Amino acid sequence: MIPTWALSVFAFVFLTVFSIAAWGIKQAIGRVDDRLNKLDDKVGKVQDTVNKIDRRVVRVETIIDSGDSGDARRRPSNSSITPLPPAA
Repeated sequence: MIPTWALSVFAFVFLTVFSIAAWGIKQAIGRVDDRLNKLDDKVGKVQDTVNKIDRRVVRVETIIDSGDSGDARRRPSNSSITPLPPAA
């Protein structure tokens, strides 16, 4: 028969190792969570930049499609002034 003290020592060592492993897993999960949060912030910033660029591209496409520069101060749309021909 196994002595009682040996079972107690085994249980103590097993529970100690188990608790240390659980603590390590908890720490690793916390680090991964922090990294994911930082990555999520970076992705949000990149998405904001992409959205700004997309709005600019849509605006430029609209200006090109309409043939208007978008600058009403420069030349009214009902102006009789014809643009100069391109330089040769």
